[in-house]
Amino acid sequence: MLLKQLFKRHSLNLLLALVLFILILALRLEAHPISMIWIFAGCISGSFLLDLDYYLFAFLVEPSHHFSIRVKEFFHQKNFLGMVAYVGTHTDSLPRLTLHSALFQVILAVVVLYVLTSSASLFGQAFVLSGFLSSIYKMLDQHFKTKNVDSWFWILKEKPTKRFIKIYLASLVVVFLYSLTFVG
Repeated sequence: MLLKQLFKRHSLNLLLALVLFILILALRLEAHPISMIWIFAGCISGSFLLDLDYYLFAFLVEPSHHFSIRVKEFFHQKNFLGMVAYVGTHTDSLPRLTLHSALFQVILAVVVLYVLTSSASLFGQAFVLSGFLSSIYKMLDQHFKTKNVDSWFWILKEKPTKRFIKIYLASLVVVFLYSLTFVG
């Protein structure tokens, strides 16, 4: 049941990770099975990067928040499946998530370019690319569902204009596409 919930919640994210995996294989003309496994593992694990935000929130950022208290109860009871299920059903109630922010996206964009230009680690390259793609997807998803991505810009004093948000989103997509040129 829990696996079904997780798959339903992450199906599009996992599909994006799979498409990215195929794209990286095609760009690299990769045929070595071990390399393929590292790339696949990086793409899949990177697609869950933003989910760490809920646990960072619970254990480090706001440990006294009602969400955090409940997550820690599950953790101390070693009920990890219950904890994951609880997090999956209560994610919309959290304010100012660290990894769900424009600031993190900008930092991640720099990290993506750095890792792709300086690291030979296939897992690392796939991980940061997948995490960045996941971040863009989650922001776009929220934008199309709610027409409001202000929570991603909590670092700014002023609420961003619609024009700014469109330019920002376009810039993220351009950085992602540009970063793909370093994969091959």
